[in-house]
Amino acid sequence: MRWDYYLHKRKNGVYYVEFIDKASGKKLSARSAGETDKVKAELWKINGIPTGRLGKPRPMEEAARVESVTRAMRKAELNSAC
Repeated sequence: MRWDYYLHKRKNGVYYVEFIDKASGKKLSARSAGETDKVKAELWKINGIPTGRLGKPRPMEEAARVESVTRAMRKAELNSAC
């Protein structure tokens, strides 16, 4: 069975969500769920994952897709021929 995400608690007591890139199967950057209670932290599945400075919720699929595109752009080789 393959997981879409992992939910884990850091030393500061806050839960973080790590998404799995569906194409590569690799873990993406962890995102704070903004909660210290596990039940409340799992509500991101319904409300969306908080993102940005304002903590505006974003659906899981969108957050994972943005992270995948950002990672691909960082790894891309850039040259002046384009």
